[in-house]
Amino acid sequence: MKSAIQDVLILALAISSISCSDRVTQFDGMIPSDATNVSYLRQSDKSMGVTFHVRSQRDSYQDIDAVRTKLRASGYRLCSKSAISKWEPFPQNAQPPVPSVYWIDELYTMENFGRFFLIRTTESPAKDGSTWIQNFFLALQIVPKGRQNMASIKEFCDPVAPYPVSFLPNSTDQTWLQADMKYPDGQVAHLGDVVTLGGSEGRVVCSLDTKEYGEDPDYSEAQWGYLQRGIMAEFPAFGLIHFVESEHDLLLVRRAAIPGAR
Repeated sequence: MKSAIQDVLILALAISSISCSDRVTQFDGMIPSDATNVSYLRQSDKSMGVTFHVRSQRDSYQDIDAVRTKLRASGYRLCSKSAISKWEPFPQNAQPPVPSVYWIDELYTMENFGRFFLIRTTESPAKDGSTWIQNFFLALQIVPKGRQNMASIKEFCDPVAPYPVSFLPNSTDQTWLQADMKYPDGQVAHLGDVVTLGGSEGRVVCSLDTKEYGEDPDYSEAQWGYLQRGIMAEFPAFGLIHFVESEHDLLLVRRAAIPGAR
C-alpha cells in the first residue's frame, strides 16, 4: 500500500521538471532560510512543486514538522493509510542497493479530495560525515471539480471527514487499541491538559480513553464517542485534532481541571 503513493501520485501531480525562476507563494513558510538548491517547479496554476536541500542531524524532524504545521493550519489532513511518517529505509531498486538512505512520504488532502499536497523527503550522510543532507520535494495538485477518481484515491487515502483531523498510528501493531493516550514523557493525557503541538498551544477538550468530557456539547461523549479511542485537543492555530498515540511534538505544559469534567 505504501508504494501506491510513490507510483500513483507522481503521475497525478504531473509536476514539470523545468525549474521556474519565480517563487511560488503556496510554499511560503515551508522552506528553511538555510535551504540550498531551491528550485520551483510548475506546470500550471493547478500543479506546482519545489525541491530544496537542508543540512541537519540524522533523523531530524525539525524542517518536516514546519511543513506539517503549515499544512495543519491551512486545513489539510494526513492520508494516514499510505503515510510513511517516520524515517524508514528508502526502497532500493539499484543493484547493489545504495546504503544509508532513508525517507518520509506523506500525502495530505483537503476540500473533499479537491487538493493534494505531497511531502517527500530523503536523507543520507553528508560528505563531512558529521551531518546529514535532507532532500525535500513538496508538491501541490489542485483537482478540478468532477475530475476526482475516487476509486484510485481510496487505494492510498482514508475517507475524508472534514472535521476533525485525525492522527492515527501507521504501525500494524494494534496494542494502541488497549492503551491510554500518553505524551512522549509517558504521562497519560487528561481532560483540561494544556499542551503544545509544534510550539502552538492548545487544550485537551475530551478524553475518550479516560471517559472525561466537559459540559460543552461540542466536546461531549455524544459528539465524539464514536471515535472510541484517544483524545481531542483544540488549537487556535490548527483547530480540533484527534490523537490516539503520542506525537513527538505534542507536549504537556500543565494540568488544568475543567469544571463539569467527568
